[in-house]
Amino acid sequence: NKDHNIHPGSSLRQHSPSKASYPQYEARSAFDHLEFRHVNLLHEKAWAVDLDSVEALADENTVAMVIIIPGNLKF
Repeated sequence: NKDHNIHPGSSLRQHSPSKASYPQYEARSAFDHLEFRHVNLLHEKAWAVDLDSVEALADENTVAMVIIIPGNLKF
């Protein structure tokens, strides 16, 4: 993939527990030989992103983070 400096060995992040709901991102990453890592969401904090998890998983190969906000959320 020539887009945005993404190359085999690059890594992507996606929040979890979306793993079961949006498997196409992880599958596509595997197809393109990209590493896919899951960032935790904090249930006790209304599913907020665990920023410590984001920081811990980021490295020199990180090129993107998938953020999904479903339209059926109730606030």
